Amino acid sequence: MARDEAARQLAQHELKVSKAELALKMEEKGQLAEELAAVREVLKAREAELEAFCSETNRAKFVLSELNTRAHVTVQTLVCAFASIGVQSLTAPVEETAIGEKLKWVEKGGGFVIKATSAKGCSHIGPSARAEPSEVMALSGAGSGLNSPWRDVDDFTGKVSLALGHEAAMVAMSSAANGKRKETPKFLL
Repeated sequence: MARDEAARQLAQHELKVSKAELALKMEEKGQLAEELAAVREVLKAREAELEAFCSETNRAKFVLSELNTRAHVTVQTLVCAFASIGVQSLTAPVEETAIGEKLKWVEKGGGFVIKATSAKGCSHIGPSARAEPSEVMALSGAGSGLNSPWRDVDDFTGKVSLALGHEAAMVAMSSAANGKRKETPKFLL
């Protein structure tokens, strides 16, 4: 009987040790579950930040792409406008040129306006620079100013107005006429 009692006590002791180990493992499991939950929360926050960053990056890429397209079209239109009055302008930047370089070229276009009008013997910026694009088209369609000594300037400013938009063209023309640099037009920002 002493042997049975010793075996029973040993089994009870081993059971207590196993229960203690199990309780310890359960406690560790609870701690790991809490840590895992905390890590998941941090991961969710980082994923949200990454998603927001990707969204901002995609928006910036879209805006830069649009700006690049506008700058390229404006450069090409200015080159055509200069050619229409027989003035050779700077060599236009190629489409792959950086946006900043294209915008600098467009800004230099304002300086060429005054040179172009001076070379043609014109001392003013014609009415088309002060009119809305629709008015310019209406006057052109009606034949107004066909015999004007400044018609080439009016044609040129009409093309610039259509290329840049009326507000931006006004800034460029005023800048060229006054020989001063103005701020970049709002649509280019």
